[in-house]
Amino acid sequence: MKRFIAIAGCMILLAGCSKTPANRSAQEAAFSHHPPAATATAETPQVSSEAAAPQPTAVRELSREEAVEWIKSKLSDASLKESSVRYQDTDPDGNYIIAQSSSATTEIMEWYHVNPKTQEVTCEISPDECLAGSAVSEDTPALLNPEQQEAQDLARAFAEKNLGPRYVDGVTAVELDHEDNGNPVFHVYNPGSGHTETLDWLTVNLADGTVEAMFTKSARYSEKDFSISAKNATIPLKGWDNELNLAELLGKPLSQVTETLQNADTLTGSFVRTVEYPGLTLQLFSPKQDGKAFWIMNMKLTDSSYATAKGLHAGMPLAELIKVYPELAAEGADPSADPDNRAYELSDQETYTYARYDVKSGVIREIYIYHLIP
Repeated sequence: MKRFIAIAGCMILLAGCSKTPANRSAQEAAFSHHPPAATATAETPQVSSEAAAPQPTAVRELSREEAVEWIKSKLSDASLKESSVRYQDTDPDGNYIIAQSSSATTEIMEWYHVNPKTQEVTCEISPDECLAGSAVSEDTPALLNPEQQEAQDLARAFAEKNLGPRYVDGVTAVELDHEDNGNPVFHVYNPGSGHTETLDWLTVNLADGTVEAMFTKSARYSEKDFSISAKNATIPLKGWDNELNLAELLGKPLSQVTETLQNADTLTGSFVRTVEYPGLTLQLFSPKQDGKAFWIMNMKLTDSSYATAKGLHAGMPLAELIKVYPELAAEGADPSADPDNRAYELSDQETYTYARYDVKSGVIREIYIYHLIP
C-alpha cells in the first residue's frame, strides 16, 4: 500500500512539473504581446506636457456650394419660398458672392458676401438689415368689409391676368392701402429681403367693376430692345443660330455645353445649349427630336464687351438707362425702394420677352435678356 501511494504521489508530482513550463510559456507569450510599461529612471527621457499638447487644427474653408447652403440656413422658410439662392462670383477679397433673387421677377433681392474662412456674411443692398429677411405678406380679408373684399378680389384677378410672370400666386400681396374718392386702392407687391418690390397700385371702382392701374404693365417695345450688337450686326432674342452665323459674329466660345431636358413636363426631351464668351453667356433652345437648329432663349451681359442694340452695357451709370427708357423711372416707384440698387425691367408680355437691368450703386451690373416659354 505504501508503495502504491508513493508511486501515485510521484505521478502527481510529475503532473505538477509538467504544468509549470506550460503556464510559464503562456505568460511569456502574453508578455511578448503586452510588455509592461517602462519605469522612468534617470536614463529614460520623459516627454514634457508642453510637447504632448495638441497642435491647432487649420479651419476648413467653405466651398461655393456650402456657402450657398450657409445663406439658405439663415433665411426664413417664407423668404426661401419667394426666392432662389445661387453662387454668383468671387469678390477681390476672396469672398463668395451669393445672389438671392425673386422667384416672381428674378430681380436681385440681395448680394451676400460670404467669407469662406470665418463664415462672416455682409450684405450689399441692405447692410443694416443683413439677413433680417421678411415673411410673405398675406392679404387680411377678415379685416375688410364685404365691399372691400369684393374690390380686393377684383384687384387680385386683374393683377394675376395682367402682371404676367411677375405675379406669383401665394407670394404676391394685394393689400388695401387707402381710398381715393371712395374707391379702394390696393398695393400690389412682392416681398423682398429688407424691402418690397412694388408691381402696381390698383384703384377699383365698384360701381362699374373696373380696375385702373397706375403703371404701364405692357409697354410696346420692338425687337431692337431685346437684341445685342456684335460686329455692327444685331443678334436678336429668339434668333436662330444657323441664320445668324454666331461663330462669325462672336468668335470661338470659351465653352459650349448641350444638355437634354429631363422631367421638364412638355419640354422633356428638348435641348438647351449654353455658350460662354468673355462677358457674355447665351442659352439656346432646340425642340425635342431636333437638336441641330437652336434659337436664342436668353442672353446675359456682364461687362462692357457687349452692348444691347440700344447701346447699353454693364458698367454704365443708371442715368444712361433712364435716358434710353425714361418710363422705367416711374415703374414700381415705391418711396422706400432705393433707385440705385434695384432691377429695372422691360417687358412685352404678349410675346413673353423681357430685358432686366440689375443696378448696384447706381451702375448697371448685369443685363439679362430672356424669353419665357409659355
